[in-house]
Amino acid sequence: MNVLSLFDGISCGRLALQEAGIKVDNYYASEIDGAAIGVSNNNFPDIIHLGDVSKISYKNGCLITENGIFDVGQIDLLIGGSPCQSFSKRGNQKSFDDSRGKLIYEFERILRETSAPYFLLENVVMNKAHQDVISRLFGVEPLEINSALVTAQNRLRLYWTNIEGVEIPSDSGVMLQDVLENGYTERDKAYCITATYSNATAQNYFINKERQLKFKHPVKKTGNRYILYDGTIVDIYPAHGLERNYYSLQLLKPYMSKLSCEEVERLQGIPVGYTAGVANHVRYKLLGNAWTVPVVSHILGYITEQK
Repeated sequence: MNVLSLFDGISCGRLALQEAGIKVDNYYASEIDGAAIGVSNNNFPDIIHLGDVSKISYKNGCLITENGIFDVGQIDLLIGGSPCQSFSKRGNQKSFDDSRGKLIYEFERILRETSAPYFLLENVVMNKAHQDVISRLFGVEPLEINSALVTAQNRLRLYWTNIEGVEIPSDSGVMLQDVLENGYTERDKAYCITATYSNATAQNYFINKERQLKFKHPVKKTGNRYILYDGTIVDIYPAHGLERNYYSLQLLKPYMSKLSCEEVERLQGIPVGYTAGVANHVRYKLLGNAWTVPVVSHILGYITEQK
C-alpha cells in the first residue's frame, strides 16, 4: 500500500498502520516541523519526506514537491490531522479564515488529484456549522471517538473517512493508574494532552467523606494529615461552600503533578521512548499534537476487512 500522510507530525499514522497489520510499501509524509521530522526519521528511516503541503501536487502518477518529483504510481490511502487551533473551542475560532484552517482545503485538493481509494481526516470537536462544511466537502459525516475508550486519556476527536463499516471501539478498560511509572491517582483518566500540556492532574480533589481513602502504598496518619510513602504530605479538611458530606483533599506537596514524557507516550498509545532524543518540552508539544495511535489503528483496521 502506498500511503500519503499530510500534516504528518511524528508519523503516528505509520505506527497505526503497523499496529493494524497493514503492509506499507511506501510512506510519503508532508511535515514542516524539523523536530517532528527528526523523530519520524529516528523511528522510520524509510519515510519519504515531501515538505510543505501547499507545494505538493499529483499528476500522472507523480508527486511534485519542493523536495523533488517522485514517481509513486497509485496513492492508496490519504491520511492527515490538519491543525486544529482555528477550530478548537479553546482556539481563535477563525475556522476557515485562519491560514491553518484553510489547510483542510489542501487535503481535499490532494484527495481529488490522487483519487486515493481511502482517506482519513482528523480534527477536534468543533462548532457544528464548521463541522458541516467539512462533511459536505468530503461527502461523509465524521465519527466522534473519545480516546478514553482505548487509552487512559480523555481526548474527543472527529474522524472523517470513507472506510466502510467503522464502528466505535469497545471500552478496553485502561485506566490512568495503568500508565504511571510510580505514584498513585484516584482519577480514572487523564485530561486531554495538548501541545501546551502542563499538568496531568489537578492538585485539589473532592472526595466523599463516606469513602475510605485508598493509597497504593502505606501511609502514616496524624489527625487530618496523611504522609505518603515518598514523603508527600496531604491534608484533609472540610471543603467550603460544598455539601457537608464532602471534604477537600489538598496536596501540600504534590506527589504527581505532571506526567513524564514516557507516561504521555503511553497515553497516546505510542511506544515508550519513541520521542526520545529531543528536549522534554519539545516532546510534550509533539505528543500533544500527535494522533492517539490505538484509535487510528482501529479505524484503519477496517481497510483489511474490505480486501
